[in-house]
Order: sequence, then C-alpha cells, then structure tokens
Amino acid sequence: MDKVHSDEILAKPELRAFLKDAQKRLRQLLPLTSFAQREGALLAVANELVRGALCDDLREVSSSFADELLIDGVAFRIHQQATVTYHGLAGSMDVARATFRQVGVRNGPTVVPLELECGLVEHATPALAYSITHGYAQHDMRLHREILEAGHRHTPSRTTMERMAQRIAGRAVATEARIEKVLRRTESPPAECFAIVIGLDRTSTAMVEDRPANAPPKPGPKRTKPLKRSPPAPFDVTWRMAYVGTVCFVDEHGEALASYRYASPACDDPRSLVEHMTADVRSAIRKNPALRVGSFRMVHQKCGIEPAKVSRRSRTLGSCRAGRRGSIGIT
Repeated sequence: MDKVHSDEILAKPELRAFLKDAQKRLRQLLPLTSFAQREGALLAVANELVRGALCDDLREVSSSFADELLIDGVAFRIHQQATVTYHGLAGSMDVARATFRQVGVRNGPTVVPLELECGLVEHATPALAYSITHGYAQHDMRLHREILEAGHRHTPSRTTMERMAQRIAGRAVATEARIEKVLRRTESPPAECFAIVIGLDRTSTAMVEDRPANAPPKPGPKRTKPLKRSPPAPFDVTWRMAYVGTVCFVDEHGEALASYRYASPACDDPRSLVEHMTADVRSAIRKNPALRVGSFRMVHQKCGIEPAKVSRRSRTLGSCRAGRRGSIGIT
C-alpha cells in the first residue's frame, strides 16, 4: 500500500486555513467538561468526517461509469445494480454500485468496476484491507479488532474481519507467483545492505487435525458456560514441526535492515521454500552484485538440503560458518 506523506499535504496553505477554522469551530461546538471527553468526541467527529468523505467519493466514482466498459481489453456490459456495504477504518458505507458482465458470453464472468477503480478488496477499503492482512500475520482477528477499537477506529465485526483476512490470503496464495515476480522487479536491497543471510529451520506449530473414528478423544477444554452453537466435528490439536525460512538483509555490523519470511506446514517439502528464498537472493544480487550471502549449515543438515546446492542456487559470494547458537560469520 502506498504511503501518504502527511507533511506535504498539510503544508498547503488553503488546507491549513481550513483546519484552523475547523478546530476553532469544533471547540465551540463541543464544550465538554473534561479533556478526555473532548478527545473522544473529536476522534468520533474525525471518523465521521472521513467516513462521509470516502462514502461520497465511492458514490461519485460508481455513478461515473458508462453502460459498457473495456476492462483489460475485454468488453463488459452493465448487469445488475445493488447497494453494498463497504467497510473502512472510520466506519461502514452503503454505496449503490453495478456489476458488469462480459459481452457475448452466456452467464459469463462479472466484475465490479468500482472495486477495480478504487482498490476495494473483499468489501474493504485499501487501508482496512492492509490493516487486516498485516494484523492477520501477527495475531488473531479478535485481538486485532480490540487494538483497532482501542485506537478509536470503527471496524466491522470480528467474524467479518476474519472472513476478509482468509479470503484475501486465499487470493494472494492463488496469485502468489505473479505477485512475487512483480515485487522482485520493483524492490531493491536497502542502500546500507552489506550481505544477505538466509536461514531455514523448524518450529513447533499447533495444527487442527480430524480425529480418526477409532481414536480415543483427548481431554477437552473446561467450559464455564454451556455451548450455545452446534458442536464441531471431532478434532485434535497436535503440535507439528513446521518449516520457516528467512531472507535477511544486514549491514556491515550484522544488524537487520529488512527481512522476507516464508513458512509451510510440516507435511510440505521444504525445498519449495528454498526456491522462493533463492529467487529473492538472485534478484538482490542482480541489482547489487557486491552483496555477500551466508546460510546456516546446521539448517542444511536438519532439513536434508545440501549446502552446495543452496550456495550454487544463491550464487554465494562468500563462505559462512555457524556458531553454537546458529550465528553467521561471513568471510
């Protein structure tokens, strides 16, 4: 997601004049008793201002499309109108928009030009979609929603956010190869990068697995309240050794500047991770041939991957040695 430079926007004289007048008016309209109440009220007003402005933008873009459009060289014709709820960090927005169906194809594919034009993903604005995907990689959506609400954000329900996260992740996995190629072409190693360190290891991960019909059940969690929904199919939570891979760009002092992380379940072949990691290394070396590459020898033994193969694929420009704790030395 492209970052907006707020300093450049706020430097405009006309915008600074508007903000100064708005601040004065808000202080007059919100004569609350305490500073905490005023802060909460101002944040609520700011959310509503942002939500209303974004809603008007979406409605204006939605009404600007013609009845026939050319999308990626393919003709589409307006198919059906509907009012849909889109979600953002400042609240939900009801927008009337149309779907378009491919011309000349019976029951052909449909698209929503509004979502393509504005970057809406799974009924989420770009900012909310980025927040959800970033949070989904860190923790569960229940905790992420609590964090957003603590920051005075108006978010959809936890189940809606969970559904968005899973669908966005599914679409990202389906287009993984194309996305990675684009990213590797556009991204460059940090300017201060001296070397690349790659590592592949295993870590214990809780996996939900179907319980065999003849297997005895494991002790379940103790409930203090009765279960109100239908009980799920029998399952067990088993700890498996999943694979994790890291491509880390470091400076001359060994401090990390940027990291790419990969993971796969225990049932997958770790060589698939190596392919992604070495592709990152190849791309970085093409842009900066002076970079050195180090890798963990102990990881090669643990995962059954030959160091020579990894070095050859990565075009290693230096030899490396692993210490007791897995530290890397590049010479």
